[in-house]
Amino acid sequence: MGKALKASGVSLKAGPGLDAPKFFTPLTSSPTLVLETEKGIVELLLDAEAAPNTAAAVADAARRGVYDGTIWHRVVTAFVVQGGDPRGSGWGDDGFRLVDEVNPAPFLRGTLGMPKAGPDTGGCQLFVCLVPTPHLDGRYTAFGRVVSGMGVLDVLEPGDKILKARLR
Repeated sequence: MGKALKASGVSLKAGPGLDAPKFFTPLTSSPTLVLETEKGIVELLLDAEAAPNTAAAVADAARRGVYDGTIWHRVVTAFVVQGGDPRGSGWGDDGFRLVDEVNPAPFLRGTLGMPKAGPDTGGCQLFVCLVPTPHLDGRYTAFGRVVSGMGVLDVLEPGDKILKARLR
């Protein structure tokens, strides 16, 4: 993986005060991330082909229980819902950061994306688009899509919990 990233021009050096990005073992398939929320079940198909490291990182976080009990800390009507932050503030992480895996996938209703605070700062948080958001295209990592439960996401409120996350 390092050779491929180096050939593509991705820098693996850490900036001031930042740890080097973390790389995960690639998934052999694209699993479904099942989020049990207070409002119902949401199923998200992770795209291990378009964003292999991001999909693997989120799968790893789900396996380790990182999402269990976290809240949807950001809910913006007609835009996105965002959660998965262990702190619940929007500034928490799981102790690592990810290289951006920007790809051609458009951000449509139901697209699963990786939030970031700057280049290569993604982590364990995630967001889902409630509407098409073309201004995110080519700027953020799209790494999956909703396959079931979009109506649940539509009615989430800030502070609603992800009770349990698992892979299927």
